[in-house]
Amino acid sequence: MPTSPTHPVLYTRFIAVLALLLGAGAVAAGCPDVDERALKWLDKMSHSLRETSYEGVVTLQRGKEMQVMQVSHAVDENGSSESLTELTGSGAQVRRLSHPLDCVHPGVKLLRSPTDGHCGVAAHYRFDVSDGDRVAGRRAVRLQIEPRDMYRFGYVLTLDKETGLLLRSRTVNHSHKT
Repeated sequence: MPTSPTHPVLYTRFIAVLALLLGAGAVAAGCPDVDERALKWLDKMSHSLRETSYEGVVTLQRGKEMQVMQVSHAVDENGSSESLTELTGSGAQVRRLSHPLDCVHPGVKLLRSPTDGHCGVAAHYRFDVSDGDRVAGRRAVRLQIEPRDMYRFGYVLTLDKETGLLLRSRTVNHSHKT
């Protein structure tokens, strides 16, 4: 991924889209051929991303290009704030301060369309849960999100077994290649 000040914004957008995808649990519950354990983990991850304070280093790789960023997310009685700083390239920084915890984003409505019926994103993806490798010294759960057709990307998410926080994410094509 080329280094430029816009890439921290792309990462933030990726997390936002992922959070919207994770809201699928409530929409897909009760649909046939849906792993209820996976939906519970998606729900736990969704809450964890919003309600847990964390900080760390994120590595984004696209082809042979790699970008490293410092990320922090703090939650207190006033809401949440985030900071994302490029550690490679220009050193660009994105900050979001004092975001209330009760803010409702309209993106959840994107999960359902009139043609999806009541299953939402589960109509397009299969979910599978298994034990994951340790990441950053934490026990983990592996969540595979596989498209039901060849026109969508899949995802392999590794979540902290205790908190549900996203520890690692890979986007994969229909051949399961990153």
